[in-house]
Amino acid sequence: MPKKMAAVAEYPETYEAMIAEAAYYKAQKRGFVGGQELADWFAAESEVERLLLQGSEPTAKSGKAGGKSKSNGGKRGATAKKKKAAS
Repeated sequence: MPKKMAAVAEYPETYEAMIAEAAYYKAQKRGFVGGQELADWFAAESEVERLLLQGSEPTAKSGKAGGKSKSNGGKRGATAKKKKAAS
């Protein structure tokens, strides 16, 4: 079974949520002007499928599904410093 199909079969809710989130970011990028919802959805679906086949994790920062950015904005270092100071 191809990688994409296995992921879709195992986690259909996650797959659809990834598409919905990617479509949202596409709509946001164009200012939420109506009439392009299906185009956003189909483009997002293609993007998510492509990423699943590649084995990549989509990121919100690039306007793709997944909602997790690899960038932490420096927060990790600040948190580590706070924990160290509290010790």
